[in-house]
Amino acid sequence: SETVRITGDGRVGIGDNAPLTPLSFAAVNGNKISLSGNNINSHYGFGIQNSLLQMYAPGAGDDIAFGYGSSASFFERMRIKGNGNVGIGTTNPNAPLQLANTIANRKIVLYDLNNNDHQYYGLGVNGGLLRYQVDATGADHAFFAGVNAASSVELMRIKGNGNVGIGNADPVYRLDVSGR
Repeated sequence: SETVRITGDGRVGIGDNAPLTPLSFAAVNGNKISLSGNNINSHYGFGIQNSLLQMYAPGAGDDIAFGYGSSASFFERMRIKGNGNVGIGTTNPNAPLQLANTIANRKIVLYDLNNNDHQYYGLGVNGGLLRYQVDATGADHAFFAGVNAASSVELMRIKGNGNVGIGNADPVYRLDVSGR
């Protein structure tokens, strides 16, 4: 029986007699590409399972890295450790998500229309300071707590002008506390 087909225009089908792409595999779940080793349960490779593209390494001590260049001159940008930790800009993350140990106004950007180091919503690190940033003095910082699955209650607000409200969403003084 036919297992490999090469079409007239150079497409290769492995277990696929009508390849639609330059390299095509049979439309079944399982391991698709093995990059090393001769043990199907212990190798680097790619596979497909129910609505899931898998990329895997042999064991929990092996990592997967993303970057650019070639094997001889690879510039790593992100690593997924076998234990599940992810590092961006670091090759040895010690937490579920760890960013590079760099000082920067913009370490995590949640929303950004201006593409600069000061007008964004997010977090940064400046020597001895965790930076919690909003994009303008008209923007507020607010802290919430969940009440139930459908609502939250505001606990505290820091206005862009520096006024702080505890139990007050519109503080008019430097510290404006509303209590029960």
